Amino acid sequence: MRSEAELSYMDSYQSAKEEIKRTADIVELIGQYVQLKKTGRNHVGLCPFHSEKAPSFSVSPSKQIFHCFGCKKGGYIYGFWMEYHKVSFAQALRDLADRYHVTLPKRELTPSQKQKMELRELLFKINGAAAEYYHHILMKSEKGRPGSIYLDKRSISQEVILEFKLGYAPNEWDALTGYLKGKKVEMEKAALAGLIMPKKDGGYYDRFRGRVIFPILNLRQQIVGFGGRVLDDSLPKYLNTSETPVFHKG
Repeated sequence: MRSEAELSYMDSYQSAKEEIKRTADIVELIGQYVQLKKTGRNHVGLCPFHSEKAPSFSVSPSKQIFHCFGCKKGGYIYGFWMEYHKVSFAQALRDLADRYHVTLPKRELTPSQKQKMELRELLFKINGAAAEYYHHILMKSEKGRPGSIYLDKRSISQEVILEFKLGYAPNEWDALTGYLKGKKVEMEKAALAGLIMPKKDGGYYDRFRGRVIFPILNLRQQIVGFGGRVLDDSLPKYLNTSETPVFHKG
């Protein structure tokens, strides 16, 4: 039998879920990811979940649902968000609650859940510090000149560099490692974030070296990882952060 506290939480949770459905405009939401055209009462477009040449994907503003007559996928905004972004229902709920400014009820976390959440927040913080470092090197340091020359040749404007906080990783083995040590970051946690690699004989070295750096953000605008583009013919041409608790390549 559920306790009174559990029942109260479930009621609040259901209420928030329904509020998101009422607040959201499914046409506006899906229209940001799928090119839709109004046809009668509905909006149609090419399905984002399977390959097709003729549109079989339909969105109903009156029912606030989507349905594909080709692959048969359909549902409310939660179903679309989960399928399109490959996230769980819980994550979809959190993302949409943030998007539509709906407050979700807080539930007491288990020690394990609390530890996991604290680790994720720490990794986001470390990634943020790394992004600041890479960006500073590109914008303010002579070490970043190769990156500046490359981006200029590719006609990447200063506005784009600033908006997406592009950076440059110096072609050194321990540039970021030394910076993070100076920030009192635990090396084991920086390695867990995929920023540095352990040496066989002890110590760490930078994963990204001599590359233009592109921060990778999640839907909450938190930096989950980085992509690095080499400036010469070295391989690999593109290098991404390895799998971490906050970054999954898939």
